Amino acid sequence: FPSHDRSFLNSGTLNQTSDDGHVACELPVFYYLPAQIYQYTGIYFPILRWLHGLVVLLGVFHVFLLWKKWAGNAWMPLLTMFMLFTSVVFSYYAFNFLPDAPAWALVMMGWYYGIQFLENRNNRWVILSLFFFAWGALLKPTFFIHAVAFLELLLQVERHLILFHCNSTSNKPRHLPNHRHIKTP
Repeated sequence: FPSHDRSFLNSGTLNQTSDDGHVACELPVFYYLPAQIYQYTGIYFPILRWLHGLVVLLGVFHVFLLWKKWAGNAWMPLLTMFMLFTSVVFSYYAFNFLPDAPAWALVMMGWYYGIQFLENRNNRWVILSLFFFAWGALLKPTFFIHAVAFLELLLQVERHLILFHCNSTSNKPRHLPNHRHIKTP
């Protein structure tokens, strides 16, 4: 961005051997933000690594919260996070230039808020979930499969609740926990 005066939607490659390349498919937000900072600080590549690392740490924190909710204590999730960070591959790519690790982190945040929605039925959780799924898919289009899986899970849960309610033997409306009331004929 800074060396070839590029715009946000006309991004270039971060490659030391090419002269002037173009990229497509991934939203270059994590390349554009550091490029804007480079205008004031000069080209300093650790800024991009710190930005990726910060997003990955937020994603790992959301994975920890999700594990803590299911495990009931903090020891098993802490052990899982320790194992994740002792992985050389994860530690290398979490603080690197590729958008895969931040996309993974955003998708994990989406799963956390999606599970929150399934438990609480508050619309702000599903909006946050879809927001993070969308950003993860914009960074890495292959991560869109997580949004598809979550939407399928929502459809299956809704279908199960409706079938459960319709198959009841009572003629009066049942009150489903944290769900809208469906009247039987």
